[in-house]
Amino acid sequence: MIQGFRTCVLLGIAAVALAACTVDKQPEAQPADTAAASLSSEAAVGTLADDCHVGEPGDDGYCTEECPCDIGEADCDSSDECLDGLRCTFNVGTEFGYADPGTDVCACPGEERLGTSTYCSALCACDEGEGDCDDDTECASGLTCYRNVGASFGQDPDTDVCASCLPSSANGTVDYCNPGCPCDEAEGDCDDDSDCATGLECYNNVGTEFGFSDPDLDLCLSCPPDSRNGSGEFCTEDCPCEAGQGDCDSDDDCEGDLVCGDDNGAEFGLDPDDDVCIPAGP
Repeated sequence: MIQGFRTCVLLGIAAVALAACTVDKQPEAQPADTAAASLSSEAAVGTLADDCHVGEPGDDGYCTEECPCDIGEADCDSSDECLDGLRCTFNVGTEFGYADPGTDVCACPGEERLGTSTYCSALCACDEGEGDCDDDTECASGLTCYRNVGASFGQDPDTDVCASCLPSSANGTVDYCNPGCPCDEAEGDCDDDSDCATGLECYNNVGTEFGFSDPDLDLCLSCPPDSRNGSGEFCTEDCPCEAGQGDCDSDDDCEGDLVCGDDNGAEFGLDPDDDVCIPAGP
């Protein structure tokens, strides 16, 4: 089966009721090579929302630019005669329950348009790893439209892609960390602690300390980076300091048998008032 199926609602041929079905994306002006969907005469879910169409679905002139067709409606002559986001798919009538195989039907774009600006829409929401989306409404339920991450999905780098969470190859991109997909140790870019896994904090502008090219990158860390040496938050019981590091508050803030000095920061190139961890005296 062709991948990329979407759930949609097709208009019945012999009735004005809409029926639930599954439609495969098909390329415009190309005959389909597999049966994607069929109309069901059961489980009608609604009626026509407007009276602008002339005749019945499948009639010549039923779809017009002034009265465009919805998913599964026919007979269109071009995509301009379909609702925004749909394509006029040629010669696929029998796949949509029409008697004439030459009927042209409004349907979701085919996979050859994956990554283009017309592939995702509110009517044809994109699945995991598909783009180009404009916002979350053009993604399937539960997915987010991530900006400029196409390279992580084998598409153009500027493509916006629908996904639950970004793959590790996107580590360092602007939306990689978020509350729904919190970052692990040394991952970014985070905005605040809520973007980090439990027990981690978001530290600003530490990218180059962890091998990233962007010095402004904010990363999730369990302990403060070395650039914070001398700050009041650097030495803690959970993240004890090595010899020559500070500012400690007690011996518990120092590794092993080290002790916390008193106002000895100047000896180690820090603020004179800093208390620095040092070896215990004789």
